Amino acid sequence: MNKIASWGNYKKVTTNLIYPKDKKSLIKLIKQKKELLTFGNGRSYGDVCLNKKNLISLRNFKRIISFDKKKGIIDVESGILMSELLPIILKNNFFLPVTSGTKFVTLGGMVANNIHGKNVVKNYFSDYIISIKLINNSGKLINCSKKNNKKLFDLTTGGIGLTGTILSVKFRLKKIYSTKLIKKNIYFRNLNNLYDFDKLKSKYDYSVTWIDSFSSPESIRGIHFFAKHILKKKEDINFKIKKNYINFLHKFVFKIFNNFYLFRFVNIVFFLSHYLNPIKKVQFEKFFYIQDKYYDWNKIYGDEGFVEVHILIPKKKAISFLKSFFEFCKRNKIYSNLIVLKRLKHKKKFINFAGDGLAFSADFTINKNYSDIKSFFLNNAHKYNYIFYTAKDSIFSKKNFKFDKNFIKFKKEIKKINKNNKISSLLSDRTGITS
Repeated sequence: MNKIASWGNYKKVTTNLIYPKDKKSLIKLIKQKKELLTFGNGRSYGDVCLNKKNLISLRNFKRIISFDKKKGIIDVESGILMSELLPIILKNNFFLPVTSGTKFVTLGGMVANNIHGKNVVKNYFSDYIISIKLINNSGKLINCSKKNNKKLFDLTTGGIGLTGTILSVKFRLKKIYSTKLIKKNIYFRNLNNLYDFDKLKSKYDYSVTWIDSFSSPESIRGIHFFAKHILKKKEDINFKIKKNYINFLHKFVFKIFNNFYLFRFVNIVFFLSHYLNPIKKVQFEKFFYIQDKYYDWNKIYGDEGFVEVHILIPKKKAISFLKSFFEFCKRNKIYSNLIVLKRLKHKKKFINFAGDGLAFSADFTINKNYSDIKSFFLNNAHKYNYIFYTAKDSIFSKKNFKFDKNFIKFKKEIKKINKNNKISSLLSDRTGITS
């Protein structure tokens, strides 16, 4: 038995972690086990990647099945990390069509959580998937795409692993000519300029907004970051992954300063460094994978861990919500370690995190204020009509289902294909999908 924690180190289980070596042994395991969940690299923040009985890791499944270098179409086994795939595709002047905030996630995890990136248009990974090979809970291999087994395809992309084990994925890559991007930073002093990214989206490929965690309700300030790929002649790209680790000094500094003063200082430094350099060229890692500077950066939050509240707020209610949130923070002397906004727009039928609005994410250290933070987000879900992103969630409950029509449909469809709740996670049990 193994003790496994999700990335937030808040949710933990003692379970049987199994590493099948080939497809035959994988199918045999799926047929034998009465309760299971496929496991990637454990980078989900909450409990969506945990099962109390059996976790089946696909890290041995990382073979590139085919790679059409002219069309930019690749077919890869789902256990591969993006840090393993990037050097291969970059060498051939391709990049991921959508990427999460870390390159240490598996392809299967990206599909199961239907990750959304900083893209100004088509910002869900499912927009670029051609087909998926899936092993259902009875051990049968199924091919699904937007044309064949479409309902299963729709349920699997964003299906949090409940439709079966994702064996391989064929998807489109993005053609690039350089590892550098042109980045533009726009500072704003209040929410009147919150939707600048809608005005500038035609000029840039990517956008993301950083909010100063120590803003007041009267003056919520931040920086819009825009970026686009440099269009020039192809350069020879020789990209290598570097792994730096959090050491004793890092953990000691964060612990002795009790986080507050240190994060306040980090916020100021972060703001000044970007405010004073509004336009510059940056390597893609410094725009997409800032937190990957330290492979195990989650350790700075201490032994109790942290949670990330990641919600999608309808566009019309976003400003009102932000004011309410900062009023709550001021009233209770609470702060977030990091607040980020992204503009999302999607109308997919079964997806559990879609709509026209703002994705709001905020990190919180687990401490005496956690119960108040949890209550605030749960109690305001109906008022602001926001939905929670399952890949990072640790708090939302069955009650939130009645406000999310897409999730209700998703739950009903999962019940039809996931017989006897064979595939489940702590999250699916907690939210009533499989319990």
